[in-house]
Amino acid sequence: MNHIEKAYQEAIASCDHEVVISHTIELEINENIYRFVNGYKPITVSIDEVDTTFDPISFDIAAYQVDEKSIPQLKIKCVNLAGLLFASLLETLTNSVVYVTYRPFDASGNLMATPMKLYVVDISGSIDLTITCRWHDLHNESYPKQRYTREYYPGVWNS
Repeated sequence: MNHIEKAYQEAIASCDHEVVISHTIELEINENIYRFVNGYKPITVSIDEVDTTFDPISFDIAAYQVDEKSIPQLKIKCVNLAGLLFASLLETLTNSVVYVTYRPFDASGNLMATPMKLYVVDISGSIDLTITCRWHDLHNESYPKQRYTREYYPGVWNS
C-alpha cells in the first residue's frame, strides 16, 4: 500500500460509518479553476471562508502500485469530461503545469483531510479522460536550492 492509498483510507476511516463523503477535485488550468464533486448533485462548501460550488461528474481515483524505484502517481478517471475543458487541458499541458487538488468533505461541508495538491503529468482519452498526476518530483532537485557560497554562508568558510 502506498502513501496515496493510505491517505485515502485515512480520510474514509476518520469519519462515522453513517457519514457521506463527497470526494472533490479541482483542476487549475492557467488562471481558471474547475471544481468537480463525484456524484450527481452539486455541492457548495466553504474554502478559506468563501462559498465554493463543485459541479457533479463521475470520477474514480486509483493509485498506482509503486515500488522503491518509482514515483507514486494517482490516476483519476473522469467520465464525460470533454469538450472545451479537454482542449484546454491538452493545450495547457504543453505550455505550463496543470494542478489537481483532491479534497474530501462530509455532508456538512467540513473538510475531512488535508488537501492533496498534485501536478498533472499525462492526460489520455477522448470523452472519458484519464488524468495521471503526482507530487512534485523532489528526487531530481538539489537541496538546498542555494549553494554554500562565501557570500551567503560566510561562517562555513575558514578564511
